[in-house]
Amino acid sequence: MSEKELKNGSPPHMAHNEKDGSNSPPLKDEFGPDPARRASVAMNIVENPLRRTSREQTVVDAEAFCNANEMGEHAALFGRAALVARDGFHNVPGLTEDERTALEYEKGHKWHGPMMLWYSIGLCAIGAATQGWDQTGSNGANLSFPEEFGIAGGGRDAWIVGLVNSIIFLTAGLIGAWIVDPMNKYLGRRGEIFVTAACLTATPIGSAFARSWQGLFAARFVMGIGIGAK
Repeated sequence: MSEKELKNGSPPHMAHNEKDGSNSPPLKDEFGPDPARRASVAMNIVENPLRRTSREQTVVDAEAFCNANEMGEHAALFGRAALVARDGFHNVPGLTEDERTALEYEKGHKWHGPMMLWYSIGLCAIGAATQGWDQTGSNGANLSFPEEFGIAGGGRDAWIVGLVNSIIFLTAGLIGAWIVDPMNKYLGRRGEIFVTAACLTATPIGSAFARSWQGLFAARFVMGIGIGAK
């Protein structure tokens, strides 16, 4: 690009073809010329919800949360933590030296964490992987189970294959989602997770051992309830 082009005020192209050296069309600005639109998009990306209220109200809300959840002895700690999340620890008075040291260390060692944190992350990752398998593991089986179970034809057979595939989503929404609150109330969150995890462990195994489309349908029916209820 010559100096003359820059002096004339013509905007430089943002992309080029590396093979022949010719300039390609300039990149399109998806936000358009409106600066308000660009600013609103940027604000939506980085807005901190705690900054919607004053510092004083943020502390009051944090302490009220503690008192409402029987953690009143930690109210002051939660108030300081809320201010740190709101403004950053450099701008929060009242932090102890140990708290500042811990926050400084955390800032410079982003991947450091207690073993239980990584253990929890690992469990969540495995849980996500197993749910994906529960939901989509039958895709490959679609190539063989209709013929294996004698439902490879059209008409009614095609409806049965579709129902076997979709039943987990139907029961997840129509049954599983509606029993979440009662299960959490009577079993507690851990108990509810244990029951649904056991369900989602047993039903894929049951699906693998199904000897008929009715058995596969029943296993996936219960699987959907577990997916919706967890």
